[in-house]
Amino acid sequence: MGQFFIFSTILQPISDAFDFVTRVATLSYLIPYIFAAVYLLKLVAQGDGYLGRSKARIRTDGIIGGIAAIYSLWVIKAGTGDLNTFYFGIGMIFSGVVFYPLVARYFHRAENDLENPVMEEKQ
Repeated sequence: MGQFFIFSTILQPISDAFDFVTRVATLSYLIPYIFAAVYLLKLVAQGDGYLGRSKARIRTDGIIGGIAAIYSLWVIKAGTGDLNTFYFGIGMIFSGVVFYPLVARYFHRAENDLENPVMEEKQ
């Protein structure tokens, strides 16, 4: 498959499509990073999980969270290039949020069926 994609860069339309898919996939991976960085900033601001820790540790985590949030925003801005790519990336994230509960419910039900098989009554 990798050889196919390398060879496909010779043809301009396929190359453009591959670049577009790569940008959208990269954006869909970067969205969770920005959420993680912002959540770290929230933990630092509220002090959750820092019982008995030094103020230097809290400041260090705050600086790391701030840099991570700024870097993630910058990469998302620089990587999308246009709003069309951004909307497709957000659409991918949203489709995962919509379908995850359905898939999780299906697998949870299948797991319960394996753990608790129904015993047939003998006549």
